[in-house]
Amino acid sequence: MSKSGSGSGAVDRCVTGWIAKTARAQLWRVAGHMDLDDLLQDGLELYLICQKRRKPNFNEREFMEYFKTAYRNHITDLSNKRSAVPEVRASELVTDEDGDEWNWEDALGGVPAEALTLSIINSAPLLIRRVIELFTTDDGREKLAEKAPARESLNQTLCRILGQDAGRIDLVDMTRTYLVS
Repeated sequence: MSKSGSGSGAVDRCVTGWIAKTARAQLWRVAGHMDLDDLLQDGLELYLICQKRRKPNFNEREFMEYFKTAYRNHITDLSNKRSAVPEVRASELVTDEDGDEWNWEDALGGVPAEALTLSIINSAPLLIRRVIELFTTDDGREKLAEKAPARESLNQTLCRILGQDAGRIDLVDMTRTYLVS
């Protein structure tokens, strides 16, 4: 493979490595509607687009910073599209047009609310499901109640219990984002 600065359109290993690392780290932000392969492909396409737009006076370092910023912004845009939800007043959720209270099972097409909740949890990504299980099962609550190191945040506690790196992943925000969206 050639270097990215040669203008041949090929992508070097440093760039593909950075794209892969960033895509894996940021996948949780778009996991509901996009998989890792799509995010990697977007990164490579964006790199080639940036290369076409590259100004002749950009040195390699400036160009790479330009591309990294563009890719991070692209991921943020994808994430924002996913979480953009129209505003609904609470009163609209509780009553119908006549002012009568809703029967939630009727509103959900006869599906009990508990079944819908279980469906949402079961369709969650594995890590989010494991976090929810910590709070909803007896074994999970026992693990959470165990003595933790002093000044450990909730994210650090969850990551320690689930064997994840708290410096690379925010399980609290990831779970909150999934449940809110």
